[in-house]
Amino acid sequence: MNTKSMLRNSVFSLCFMIITFTSFAQSDYAPGYVIFNDGSKQDCLIKDSEWKYNPASFKYKPDERYNPITGNLDNVQEFGIPGKFKYQRASIDLDVSSDEIEALSYSKLPEYKYSTVFLKVNIEGKATLYSYRTGKYLRFFFNSDNGEIQPLVYKKYKVTNSTLGENIQFRQQLLNTLQCESLKKSTLENVTYAERSLEKVFQKYNACNGVTYTDYSESRKSGEFHLSVLANANLTGLKVNRGFQTQNTTTELDNTITPSLGVELEYAVPFNNYRWAINFRPSLNFYKGKRTMEESQNLYGDLNAEFTYIEWVIALKYYFMRKEKFQLYAMAGGSMDSYLKADVSYYSGPEPNPNPWFSKENLEIISSLNFAVGFNYRDFLFSIMIRPKKAINGNNEIPRDFLLNWEGEKTMTTFSVGYRFF
Repeated sequence: MNTKSMLRNSVFSLCFMIITFTSFAQSDYAPGYVIFNDGSKQDCLIKDSEWKYNPASFKYKPDERYNPITGNLDNVQEFGIPGKFKYQRASIDLDVSSDEIEALSYSKLPEYKYSTVFLKVNIEGKATLYSYRTGKYLRFFFNSDNGEIQPLVYKKYKVTNSTLGENIQFRQQLLNTLQCESLKKSTLENVTYAERSLEKVFQKYNACNGVTYTDYSESRKSGEFHLSVLANANLTGLKVNRGFQTQNTTTELDNTITPSLGVELEYAVPFNNYRWAINFRPSLNFYKGKRTMEESQNLYGDLNAEFTYIEWVIALKYYFMRKEKFQLYAMAGGSMDSYLKADVSYYSGPEPNPNPWFSKENLEIISSLNFAVGFNYRDFLFSIMIRPKKAINGNNEIPRDFLLNWEGEKTMTTFSVGYRFF
């Protein structure tokens, strides 16, 4: 198999796997519930989109056999996934003034607009904390003993062109409502209009009253780190230029399959159900190729290349499917080689030339792109990675007064099997 056919087959395999993975990829539906306008409750599967901003609609399915159905403010009063999130429809006074400094007004009063929205439940108990987030502002609401939902009033405003003021009425609201022996007055006087600060106050109040409460903030995610060890098989091809000033003949060395060892470090970012991850794969690799070429009639010479190197791959990974036991992904990024040994030599006759054309000191290594697809099953990893072209160039003055300008293109396809420790 020559390098072109090797690359063509690898690219075909890569494209086929991407298409297959995309075809089988599923959205993340999890067991949840919907409460409709008439008060009826339906257990169902809800698409967990991990909304950054409060949604006005969502997708659900009665079970896996059904197509997705859209729930919205017109037909749903509540939906959620137990232990993860809950959204409740409410008609409230919503302060729509901007939080951006350049857009602040000179009024300390909220700019209320009566709105019907899905409020996110942060803490639910004797006293419940709600939030509503858009791209322009974040607002908090509360109620006590299942009473009316009220806005927690906070607003930044301009006093002068260079001075800002704050309406911190929400602190007095909490002082008037959340009264409990172990909840110190100083805690309420110093609470900030921020999610974690307010959540702590509502946690303390509900705990102080000895009531059972639901803390949805506990489901808030942090990033995940993973460490895996990889056993690889590299299919490598090398195309080179003989490099003589008088004769620049391009040829291809034998394709080789060599073993390789590596590790994979991965950080999965805590949004969109961990679908995005930063992937780092260092590996120890070997290559040894040879090609016999005709110099003149009945006179032949051998071109040899031998490399030992560490490849550093960094890539962005996207999971098409991310289930507990099975994940499908694709990734793309860049790679760079650090050569521990690099010998390129050309010789004719019975004995090799003791002085290689090039060693690692006079080879120029250029970074390249890489593309990969793979899947994980339980703690086992399987992937195929392609580097379409890695340039390897060199310049060296050879005895007998000729200058060697050597250019190479390395293509690699790596098949990996791995085990994830955590």
